[in-house]
Amino acid sequence: MLQTITRNFIQPMVRNFVGIFSLPLILLYMIAYHLVGVRVTYHWGDIDVKPLTPISQGQFLFSRLFPMGVAILASVLIVWLLGS
Repeated sequence: MLQTITRNFIQPMVRNFVGIFSLPLILLYMIAYHLVGVRVTYHWGDIDVKPLTPISQGQFLFSRLFPMGVAILASVLIVWLLGS
């Protein structure tokens, strides 16, 4: 009974929760892949985008670090604006 409740109710709810709140990160991943010229696919509820073609280590590294760089720049900008 508990497995049925977990499988039918809790798992889809958690998957939707992760899908909704990871959307900004997913969009930044898609932008990063677009900047390096790689097409990607994404299915709702997944926590990652998948490149449609093989990518090099440099492209992969850039696509993973790009969202962190954007977040750092946004944080510095917010702190600078609020500190003024």
